[in-house]
Amino acid sequence: RISLPAQQKPAQLQSQQVSEPQLLKPRISPPPNPNCTKVRFSGIPEQSLYEEVKNLTHQFGEVKKDSFQYHKQDESREGFAIVEYLTHQIAESAVKSSDEKRKIRGVIVRVQWDTQQNEISSTSPPQPKLQSNQRVYIHEQSQISSSETNTRQYSPPPNTNIKRVHFAGIPIESSELEVKAFARQFGLYTSYDDGRTGFANVEYQTHEQAQAAVASNMKNMLNGEPISIYWSNNQQFGQDDDYFESGRNAVLFQGFGFAQKRSKMMEYVKRFGPIQKFLSPHMPQTQQQIRDQGFQTALVEYIDKEDMERAIESSGSDFEGFKLNICESTFREDQNDNKQKTKHPKVDDQKNIRKYKKPKPQIIEEIKEKIGQKRQKLNQLESEYNEKIEFQKMKDNMKEKLKKGEERLDLEGVSPIIEFRWLHDSVNEKIIRKQIKEYCDENDKDIGEIEYIKVFQYEVHKRAHIEFESPEIDPDSKQLIEGIQVRKLRRGINRNDLMKKFRKYNPIKFFIHVDLMDPRYDFAFIPIPNPNQSIAAVNDTDQTEFGGHKISVQLKYRFMPSEKFKKLSEDEKPKYKYILLTNFENDFTLEEFLELLEDNHIEAQGGLVTLEVDDPKSCLAIAYILDQIMPLENQTIHIMIRGCMKNYNI
Repeated sequence: RISLPAQQKPAQLQSQQVSEPQLLKPRISPPPNPNCTKVRFSGIPEQSLYEEVKNLTHQFGEVKKDSFQYHKQDESREGFAIVEYLTHQIAESAVKSSDEKRKIRGVIVRVQWDTQQNEISSTSPPQPKLQSNQRVYIHEQSQISSSETNTRQYSPPPNTNIKRVHFAGIPIESSELEVKAFARQFGLYTSYDDGRTGFANVEYQTHEQAQAAVASNMKNMLNGEPISIYWSNNQQFGQDDDYFESGRNAVLFQGFGFAQKRSKMMEYVKRFGPIQKFLSPHMPQTQQQIRDQGFQTALVEYIDKEDMERAIESSGSDFEGFKLNICESTFREDQNDNKQKTKHPKVDDQKNIRKYKKPKPQIIEEIKEKIGQKRQKLNQLESEYNEKIEFQKMKDNMKEKLKKGEERLDLEGVSPIIEFRWLHDSVNEKIIRKQIKEYCDENDKDIGEIEYIKVFQYEVHKRAHIEFESPEIDPDSKQLIEGIQVRKLRRGINRNDLMKKFRKYNPIKFFIHVDLMDPRYDFAFIPIPNPNQSIAAVNDTDQTEFGGHKISVQLKYRFMPSEKFKKLSEDEKPKYKYILLTNFENDFTLEEFLELLEDNHIEAQGGLVTLEVDDPKSCLAIAYILDQIMPLENQTIHIMIRGCMKNYNI
């Protein structure tokens, strides 16, 4: 293994690995014994994904079952993996492989015989690798160094009322029932969360049960792996956990037969308790997509949480010859976030609080005098600045008049979309492409390939609309923040009141509609150009009173779709239409609503019936309709409800 200088940074290491691979090529040492099959891959870049490393190591031949281990970093802050192959010959081919086969993300990985068993056994268990839409930002956890981990795990909690415990290092192959049985050995718990692969959060009924679980850290095994158990970060640092706040009691059923009737599916899910929402399939799909998938899904919301837990515990049960997979739903259909729903941390730099000491009167007078001088100077500068602004406006107006009828190709401040105005009549697509290329060559800039260009006549002058390929964006940077989203608004909220509350953060627009996650409330998306102002808006207004409700304000991230959704173009993606009906009596049921839709010849995929928040004497209903089935937009439907005819606009 080649050791690196201690002061060298990972970024410098990667650049050297790309530019000078021959310097990092390891010396091929003989195996520890003729039958050795275990190989170590080291120098893996930090940003490498779990699947990338697995594909790299498995390309040489068959690997023994459960022998692949990937650790994100070792003492040199590099990732490494340990693999045990089926035969010595396969392992030898990996050690003697070419540089091209050992390259990952432009970096050549070192491959050697594994002779460091003691070092490997002392490393921490592999951390679960989250998908892009599961990433969360935990500021406080990043501040805890590896040397402090054991101290934090075994130290007593901040107070004796803490009952929530975090289980980490759970093997991926573990089923939900196995994890629940493992957690139950320390006592009965009131809530359970395993929504993300590799770990679980458990809240026990008593503090003593939670203390017993933490005391058994790394002492109990699950599927051959030691489990790390320590106090949950969310309670230690006083954070709110939105995951436990949901209260929607949503369950996802997977595995219903392709030809199964929706009425039979509803009859099955209701055996666990009364429901307030049923939707099948749980996301918009065409019949051809369901046929290719081979099974049907259903999203169900139970009224009581106990019914939801009973349904989840029956996962794996048989229904008319089909084995059902039942799990808690974290589906967010109406959001295009590529981030988990978490509150953004406050600013990283916190100033130390110092004890206040009253200054001397002489110092106060000196400061007042300086402030007066600064104020006079500021007034003078403001006056000069206003004069310059007025003069500049006059010049700009004159230039604008001169520019009319002339060609204007100003590429300063290039963005993925550019619009040229006041073009000369002779300008066409070919001329624009040529001048953009000349601009890039003269200024040595690369603004990407042109994906779309359109030259058109607008009133008395020509315009051009140009779209470039989207630039690469760091998924962890603030570039992805495009504004805020506000939940739990009173339905029918006044737009002007909302504008007054968020005006100081300089929003662009206000989009308000019914919250499809919880239609009892309204939902608002507010684009804000400056990400720092978006963060300030979340910190200032989250969980504050507005319109009689305590609103939830969160950051809204730009959508970065996964590969499976890129396969469908926007025209091919099926979508749901939603019909919202209100002012039903409070004893109106979901079964009555679905029967009502069927009697009125409306083919719905499912529906939801729930009580109003602000008026418990009435309830609302939503029908989910696939837009490819029935074009209902801009139509009026007539529905007979309990002997009364009502009209609804779609």
